[in-house]
Amino acid sequence: WRDSERLWRRAVAVEPDCASCLNNLGRALMRADSRRPARDAEAEVLFRRALTLRPDQPGPYLNLGALLVGLGRHGEAETVFREIARRWPALADGPAGLAAVSRARGDEVAAAALLRQALVLDPGFTGARVELGRLLNNRGVAAARAGRLRESAALLRESVGLLRADPEPLRNLRQVVRALRAAGDETAALRELEALRALDPALAESA
Repeated sequence: WRDSERLWRRAVAVEPDCASCLNNLGRALMRADSRRPARDAEAEVLFRRALTLRPDQPGPYLNLGALLVGLGRHGEAETVFREIARRWPALADGPAGLAAVSRARGDEVAAAALLRQALVLDPGFTGARVELGRLLNNRGVAAARAGRLRESAALLRESVGLLRADPEPLRNLRQVVRALRAAGDETAALRELEALRALDPALAESA
């Protein structure tokens, strides 16, 4: 088969009540390089049919929720992800999906809290860890711009712990150390400099 869409269309044609086939065809239609309104509408129909056929499977719910977030239908997406959290309370994708809804609505505080819940349920959930790290980095930068330097430093330190391979939070923390010094807050500047030195000695030397 030349692509997954052709494969799953054939599978659905052969077995129209195969929930997994419907779900996988919907996922193929959601590919970023082929998104069009008609394809999104078809994917939604497929996901809803799949979850009707197999309400015991979380996959169609998760894909439907992600599709609705992408379409900006946040209220409907929230309903789907709350249903996931109700049916599968141990599944980290429920709060992670609700975090995506909160972030899309501009509520980063709620999104961070939900991502923390997801990581409690599944500490190895890489997507939630990276998303939380990036969110905290952005909040740290915003706090620094607003002059809340100590709050910024705390957010950035946590971000560094989550995004160990990403140098951006470290560079932002260095900028906060410099800002703390400029503001005359030597106690906080020294504390954050020591934290930075433990994470990246070379970067700390240039702070």
